[in-house]
Amino acid sequence: MIQKKNHGTWFHVRSIGIAALIALAMFFTACNNPALSDDVPAARSVTAGTATFADVTITGTINTSLNYLVAIGLDENDAFDVGVWDVTSWFTNIPTGLSAQIVYALNESAIIRIIGTPLAVSSLYIRCTIPGSALMSGTPITVDINPNAAYNILWPYSSWTNSQALTSGSVNAAAYGNNLFVVGNRNDNSAAYSNGNVPSGWSPIPNGIFPNVNAHVSSIIFVEDNRTFYAVGDSGTMSYSTNGKDWYLIGTGLLNNSDIRGIAYGNGITVIVGTGGQAQYKTGYPAYTGWTSISGISTSGNYNSVVFGQLLGTASMFVLTGQNAVSGYSMNGINWTPTTSQTAAIFSGSEPSQASIKQVAFDIVHSKFVIVGYHKAAYATGSGAGGLTNWVGVELSDIMEISDKSSWLNAVTYANGYFVAGGSLGKSIASTDGFNWAVTGAQGQFPGTTSFVNAITYGNGKYLIGGGPDNGPGVGVYNN
Repeated sequence: MIQKKNHGTWFHVRSIGIAALIALAMFFTACNNPALSDDVPAARSVTAGTATFADVTITGTINTSLNYLVAIGLDENDAFDVGVWDVTSWFTNIPTGLSAQIVYALNESAIIRIIGTPLAVSSLYIRCTIPGSALMSGTPITVDINPNAAYNILWPYSSWTNSQALTSGSVNAAAYGNNLFVVGNRNDNSAAYSNGNVPSGWSPIPNGIFPNVNAHVSSIIFVEDNRTFYAVGDSGTMSYSTNGKDWYLIGTGLLNNSDIRGIAYGNGITVIVGTGGQAQYKTGYPAYTGWTSISGISTSGNYNSVVFGQLLGTASMFVLTGQNAVSGYSMNGINWTPTTSQTAAIFSGSEPSQASIKQVAFDIVHSKFVIVGYHKAAYATGSGAGGLTNWVGVELSDIMEISDKSSWLNAVTYANGYFVAGGSLGKSIASTDGFNWAVTGAQGQFPGTTSFVNAITYGNGKYLIGGGPDNGPGVGVYNN
């Protein structure tokens, strides 16, 4: 639907061709200035005016071509004077893979074709700044945002299946390895594993992930080097499993008896982080002994997560996050560089708790890290030569449809070309680049408005999004 405002009246046109759109634009122009002929612009003021989008939703799917027309109208104070055909540079948030081409531009009206094959998801309002060189006034105009003019570029997975009640409490951790999925509980050590490499047909782990220890599970990872699962949780508890079904306790009281919130392994180094600003590393696989405290990062508040990334080339990097917008990175897991000054400027809120960065994920293809927290995300790229680039923040409250912005993103992972994040209200979103995000369509499987997404993992072509209400049952959904 294309709309053009003319002296307070909105005209609606559906399913029309190029010729009709051109005729319509010329009609608008004539109405705005009755002295105007079809070919000769009339004299007018050349002071900069305003511009508006007509209603349009540019709908598509990643890697599928699309073709849409967008109409822009100026007020009578200015007129188009376009000397180029490709105007992609006007559109400041156009998804990668799309271009913008002038179809018609005369006097106060322009019709622009958005065409191409989108390579990035987006649910953003269309944003455009018309350069002064394309206007008779010579002054750039930023087109007013129209909430009914937006991109709706989605990822390919729109159909989701409920994976039954998985645990007695909300799912808090999940991992895939050895051709099965494993999930852990938020409230105790109860857990389940899938019967096969599809996240369905779940069976309980008889003695839980932490045998004979009643501690909730904070994080589960699968280490490819030794084909072993490792889990961490309350009171410094750690365990392992080689098959995902039978778990063995490594010990309790690790990390100075703090609750372990995150664990990562890479290049022969294990890093664990937790409450009270506690963080440690050891050489080799996770074990009960051999840990050394990490310094160089603020110990204010709790650490929430840590991830290992193998960068392009031979270098590698650990990144950790925590409360009070704490963040930092290390090239070896031992010596750390803080980046809190950057992330604090992004993850700010009216309360200290709103500055908590919940989780971090790594894109191995582009050496990119993404962190998520209070209705926001940020991304940065790692390199062996330059360390970690500055964090770039992204506001996500509009995409998450959060009117009061009182929502968290609790979990994020990267797999199969997408970052997938989730949080309050059972909502989840996806991105190819960490900047452009769109909803996944999985929310409808989460019961009520008290559900949270707490864990996301991927295996065998399936994303498993886990969570549920705080008191259970634990819920999981996976893409068809």
